[in-house]
Amino acid sequence: MGILFFSDLHGDAQAAAALRRQVEFLRPERIAFLGDSLSPMRTAVAMEFLNSLAESITAVAGNCDGDREHAALLFPLHEDYALLQAPPHRFFLTHGDRWNAAHLPPAGLCAVLCFGHSHVPMLRRLDDGFTLFNPGSCALPRSAYGPTFGYYNGTELQLRKTTTGDVILSLDI
Repeated sequence: MGILFFSDLHGDAQAAAALRRQVEFLRPERIAFLGDSLSPMRTAVAMEFLNSLAESITAVAGNCDGDREHAALLFPLHEDYALLQAPPHRFFLTHGDRWNAAHLPPAGLCAVLCFGHSHVPMLRRLDDGFTLFNPGSCALPRSAYGPTFGYYNGTELQLRKTTTGDVILSLDI
């Protein structure tokens, strides 16, 4: 099962176009969006891209997603978190302003915490086997990697460059 993860699009048309190319190349079965969709740029390209994913997306609201974003999108933005099952793993999807590496979800609820918000990618397994995953930002990165997104291929969680699709980091889960 392929799952593409991304966060913090912030309405950026170039990031939306680059992600569209990755979606077309990887053909994931599911899309996991971790919030901050259209604000502040709200380009038509970004809105059309997001709405084109409506059939396969599970999305959570970010701290920049308000009533205007909820009204513009053709899929629900879960307010706090959503669970995405990909046997044998359960992914906890959240934006990252509440649940994050410093504030983990309740034990036993999931195997992987997926969050955005910081615009800084992270892929790390804790001593107890729990995995922390932040795909970074596809539009406004705050790391030397540049724009990034994530991909799960059924056995491996990957951090990838948005512009090229190149794998930067990977972790078997």
